[in-house]
This record gives sequence, C-alpha cells and structure tokens, in this order.
Amino acid sequence: MSQREDVTGAFTVSKSGAVWLETAHGSMSFGVSAEQEAAALVRGRHFTEWSDIVRQLKREGRLEEALALLDELIAAAERSADGREPAPWYTEQAAIIHRRLKQYDHEVAVLERYRAACPPGRGSAKIRDRLVKARQFQRGSRS
Repeated sequence: MSQREDVTGAFTVSKSGAVWLETAHGSMSFGVSAEQEAAALVRGRHFTEWSDIVRQLKREGRLEEALALLDELIAAAERSADGREPAPWYTEQAAIIHRRLKQYDHEVAVLERYRAACPPGRGSAKIRDRLVKARQFQRGSRS
C-alpha cells in the first residue's frame, strides 16, 4: 500500500529545461541531466538528503563537523541552482552555528556567499535580514 503526502510548493523550469518542485521540505527535480545530478551529490548522496544528519551533528554538539558538511552542501546547492537562488537552509544552518561559536566574520562570509550566488533581486529575505544582524555583531566584536 502506498501513502500519499500532500505537498505545497512552487514549480520552476530552469534554463536547461529541468523542472524543479521546491517545498518547505526541500526540492525535487525532474528531467535533470546526469551532469546536473552529479553536481548535486555530496559524499554519494543528493545534498537534500543530509538535513537530518546536520540536525543530529548540531544536537550532539559536533559543530565543526556540521560546518564542514554544510560547506560541502552549500557548494552542491550552488552548483545545482541552475540560474536560480541556491537552497537557503544550508547557509542558514552554517550561519546559526557560526553565531553560536561567536565566529561573526565567518557568519557574515557565509551569508554574503549566498547573496553572491543568487540572481539579482532574488534570494531569501531571512538570509538578508540575518546578514544585517550578523554585520552588527561583527562590528560589535571589533569594538
């Protein structure tokens, strides 16, 4: 017996003709080439399959390991963006960890990296707002 889960999301068609379904749970692609699929892989798994591992590493306090993994996931999200903004969750998680570790320069850098990877006028408002706050922390830490 199969289960059906109702999903609300937005469909996007990339320049290459791939169709993407973006939901609160992640993104799914249809009609993706082998090269595009390979670009999305991190340690042999699609980058969207790592969120539970990231959460576990954070819960266990293994923050440096989580950051190393998140750096790979951010790169895969950027490679897979295909002219759209990369999936923001990975950047958000890295920024949260950097702030927790009081690494404000690193937090600003990861947030700016996301903004640089986004097409003009696109990107997560949450990341934009977090960047403003991170810059305040950064300035305050230098005083």
